[in-house]
Amino acid sequence: MSHNPTYIKLINCQTWRNLRNKQLKLRPLCEECRSKEIYTSATEVHHRIPVESVRSEQAMRKLAYDPDNLVSLCHECHIEVHKALHSRGKDVVKNKTEREVKSFKGRYL
Repeated sequence: MSHNPTYIKLINCQTWRNLRNKQLKLRPLCEECRSKEIYTSATEVHHRIPVESVRSEQAMRKLAYDPDNLVSLCHECHIEVHKALHSRGKDVVKNKTEREVKSFKGRYL
């Protein structure tokens, strides 16, 4: 869990809870599992671009509450995504990029 007080404030409010619930209703299956043709219920919502990657509260708020920055995940995939975020190896970056391209194609093409 983050120690950033601004981030904590943003995800501990009714606005976030409403957006999170809406995301899980719109996309109730884990998007990572689904990309592997496995169908698992999503229980968590992840920010594609980390909210803490920007400095100002206004920019953090924009990332936190942007529906296009959200992905529905099961608990196990959420853990794996965060592990991958902390690893910058070539294979990790390549796999992440491939998943994002596949997800984009699935949504828009």
